Amino acid sequence: MAHHSDTLHRDLKRGRTRHRTLREIDKDLESLDGMLHAFAVKAPRANKSNDAVLDHAIDVQIKRLLSLREKPHNEYWNAELDSNAGLGAQYILMMHFLDQVDDVKQRKLANYTRNWQTPEGYWTIHTGGPGHLSYTITCYFGLKVAGDDPDAPHMKKAREWILANGGAMKVGVETRFLLALFGQFDWAGVPPIPPWLVLLPYIPQLPGLLQRKTVNIYDLSYWCRISL
Repeated sequence: MAHHSDTLHRDLKRGRTRHRTLREIDKDLESLDGMLHAFAVKAPRANKSNDAVLDHAIDVQIKRLLSLREKPHNEYWNAELDSNAGLGAQYILMMHFLDQVDDVKQRKLANYTRNWQTPEGYWTIHTGGPGHLSYTITCYFGLKVAGDDPDAPHMKKAREWILANGGAMKVGVETRFLLALFGQFDWAGVPPIPPWLVLLPYIPQLPGLLQRKTVNIYDLSYWCRISL
């Protein structure tokens, strides 16, 4: 039985397969743009529903949200960004990696991280959520770097839960990267991200007609950019 590579080689020699031109690729991308635009077009929404109580509740909430805009210009909202303990643990790791440890901040961040730990030993992404392996490892390692005794009850519980749920080999890319920075994970296990990705779509070698079709890192959300 012939290998796929052999078959492809024969097809290329017979002229069945050829390289597509940039114009053909661009034409396909234009068609894709049109298709995505068609899916994005939505029917106009009605100003009111058939439920008077629902309409009143929506109006009340709209007015309340508008009233919370930052004064005096009322152009934007400004509020505390609340998250989980993982960010605090990451901040601890950042201070140590940069060798700029603020002891007061570290103590507060460590306390905050401990307070988020569940009785079962794990950490969650949101209150009441399931245990999250990557965040649990991040929090555990952050506390360990901050000086918590690995044999302390809360650390033993965390370690037991981590091992019971797959250990470090099952964590996400972001946690692998953090662990690798401290020599706790092999860089070979961290998916490589080409650094020149931040240059897209303005790479000189890229044909001009494709520049507007490529990935632009600034089109990605804040959290996606962090992962990259």
